[in-house]
Amino acid sequence: MENKNSTPDKPEATTALAYKRVPDEQFFEDYANNVVMEPNAWDLKLIFGKIDFAKGANTVVQHSALTLPWSQVKVGIYLLQFHLAVYEKLYGKVTVPKGVINPPIPPTEDQQKENPHSRKIFEALQELFRRFSEANPEAF
Repeated sequence: MENKNSTPDKPEATTALAYKRVPDEQFFEDYANNVVMEPNAWDLKLIFGKIDFAKGANTVVQHSALTLPWSQVKVGIYLLQFHLAVYEKLYGKVTVPKGVINPPIPPTEDQQKENPHSRKIFEALQELFRRFSEANPEAF
């Protein structure tokens, strides 16, 4: 029986749900309530951990890291926003506790001399912070 929806020279479109998930033997799943980010020119390393007050005040035990290329970071941001929007439509607004997010710090004169883009970077960060704080006033 011929499939009339596809042609040999044009592959069928796939979606995120169309592929088969097969975990590697080293695959593991864990919980993280802390993430540290280490950016560089090529990619972004995400280091995951859990807050553990039993080990001391403000102690985070790091358990894994994942490095993503910048294009995947950009796609990931979109997909995280997508899933957050769906979740909030179904279950209500996710609130952010006070004191978790701090405003961006303006660059010092030395930083501005060292990096001519630091002022524009700060302005972009201010805009991100403004949008975040308007959408999450409970956090401030």
